[in-house]
Amino acid sequence: MASANEADLLRVFTSVPPANVAQDHIPQNTAFNVVVEAEVGQALFNTGGAYRVNVVLLDITAGTTFPQPQQNGTFGSGTWPGLNQTFTFNIAGQPAVDHIIQAIAVLVAGIQNPIVEFEESDMAIVV
Repeated sequence: MASANEADLLRVFTSVPPANVAQDHIPQNTAFNVVVEAEVGQALFNTGGAYRVNVVLLDITAGTTFPQPQQNGTFGSGTWPGLNQTFTFNIAGQPAVDHIIQAIAVLVAGIQNPIVEFEESDMAIVV
């Protein structure tokens, strides 16, 4: 659990809907999700401060990145209503079989002296 004035990324993983569990393979040309689980401490949450979550999705095999989804908001709003929050980013299906992909999530909490947290997913392969 994050301390009172902290924010943290707990886990990042890929999943294929409708399942919401970590998967190490993505079927070719099938849309999938990058799921980011985060938490914030009570004192920081109570400030109603700004946050943003960015996801960088890497195609390690090709050495490229996918379009980078982002979620902005404030603590206590509809986009982060409680101390724990799960963000789900929808990603278009990928045509390249046997390509290895990995997601990196970044949480930036606050504007002045922001708290910055990084978390990587396990690798997955397009099959």
